Amino acid sequence: MPAYIFGMLAGIIALGIYVPYAIDILKGRVLPARSTRIMLTLVLIIIVLQQHELDSGWALGVTIGELVGSLAILGLSLPRGIGGSFKSDLVCYALLVAAVCAWLLVDNPLLALHLSIVADFIAFTPTLIKSWYMPKSETALFYVGGVVSAMLGAMAASSFVYSVVVFPLYLAAVNGLQLVIMYRVRFIKKFIITRRSEPDIS
Repeated sequence: MPAYIFGMLAGIIALGIYVPYAIDILKGRVLPARSTRIMLTLVLIIIVLQQHELDSGWALGVTIGELVGSLAILGLSLPRGIGGSFKSDLVCYALLVAAVCAWLLVDNPLLALHLSIVADFIAFTPTLIKSWYMPKSETALFYVGGVVSAMLGAMAASSFVYSVVVFPLYLAAVNGLQLVIMYRVRFIKKFIITRRSEPDIS
């Protein structure tokens, strides 16, 4: 399958998953972390410009879809979200500023790429923290779509070199981490129940 097909699918999914997520916010099923939405929007703007310079090909479609959706969710999260001025949020803001400044000042494209990933993870950290304590404040579809679109984005890369595919693969990993945090209690309970139901043959 041509790379541009993967890129188109990645962009469509990356943008499309924001529609049910926005509906869930409006219906009160999701409480987005305001600080994450603010920081991610800033980071994604910079990453789009950076990926364009790196000639990331159709993999750029994933990030553009993320940016458009992030802008929409930012608008919803300000009146309907949670946090934004917690101590942990303020720490993340400070770390993000430091990471972005270093990212923009370094004269090494690969190092800058790694710093962009660090910045993105810092921006996402408030959501991970919130989901740890409030796992039902998010819905799984959004993050499953994030994993799928990111993997398609990696497959759409103009060349399968580390500098091009590392960011889509990171997105897949961080969305997967979010799913694990959301469902960790269910996984643990299922594991315990399975172990208890096993016959004792000792």
